[in-house]
Amino acid sequence: GDGEGPYRLRPARPAHPARHGREGLVPARRAGAGAGGGGPARAESTKVADGVWYLAGTPDPNSQLVEFRDFLVLVESSVTEGRALANIAEAHRLAPGKPIKYHINTHHHSDHSAGLRAFVAEGSTIVTHEMNKKFYDDVVLKAPHTLEPDALTKTPKPAQFVYVKDKGKYVITDGVRTMEIYHVDNGHARNLLMTYLPKEKLLMITDIFNDFGMPRPNDPPAGLVSPYYAALDTRLKELKLDVERLAPSHGRAVVPFSQFTEKVQGKVQPDRFSGGLRMSVTQVWDLATARCRFGKFLRVTVNGKAPDVKRMLRDFPA
Repeated sequence: GDGEGPYRLRPARPAHPARHGREGLVPARRAGAGAGGGGPARAESTKVADGVWYLAGTPDPNSQLVEFRDFLVLVESSVTEGRALANIAEAHRLAPGKPIKYHINTHHHSDHSAGLRAFVAEGSTIVTHEMNKKFYDDVVLKAPHTLEPDALTKTPKPAQFVYVKDKGKYVITDGVRTMEIYHVDNGHARNLLMTYLPKEKLLMITDIFNDFGMPRPNDPPAGLVSPYYAALDTRLKELKLDVERLAPSHGRAVVPFSQFTEKVQGKVQPDRFSGGLRMSVTQVWDLATARCRFGKFLRVTVNGKAPDVKRMLRDFPA
């Protein structure tokens, strides 16, 4: 989730029939379902590109739906089975007749995996990090749901998984649309996956970038950069992804990428305690990269003459 905590599996009631709504850049539809341990769950879709929807609703976090030629992909497992079933119902309403062939499970935290069993019951192949294999096999899929049977208990199916390795990548395509799933290492969840649509330049991300619309108690002070944001910034630079918009699962809607980049710029300010300077640095280059990126702009003189560049490169190799 957006904070560390123990894993809890919460059962839920099956989905209610969907209700009619409006299409467009306003919420398009609400699909309701039992939330499990709370009020009714709902999924409220907003179209953000051709065949791409942001599924807001309650309980948080939110999900994203992507339509391919013959199938669908739903990103994010949800905090309850009820919300997962609401997302599934909304997906089938938006693209009737197409199966949810793949489901992207971003990581193991309870608010992002409690609906996992619903997608197994749906027949979806689960794309997740390889670190989750033992936990999902031994705990999540074997946990009894006797008092309140869930979808998988009622319609048992074998689970199908695709496991992404550290620093790994998995690609889903139908020859027209391509979806890329990447591992992104960070201090919040080492097994976190993010999803990228190259044509739409849209990145689907959770926890290490959020858009709650209000300050949070654990937000860094002004002038400092969240280590989670810095980790995402580093990974995006490594992959050289061309991102224009972000779809945060903990959020309200798709937001411009600039909302992220403006928060990861390094800053320098006086340090009143040491008398020196305090620097927030998020763009750090190794020697080889710095030479390639900035060498043509930089001219250095030492005692009035240019240094022996060949000797410097020999003595201080990249």
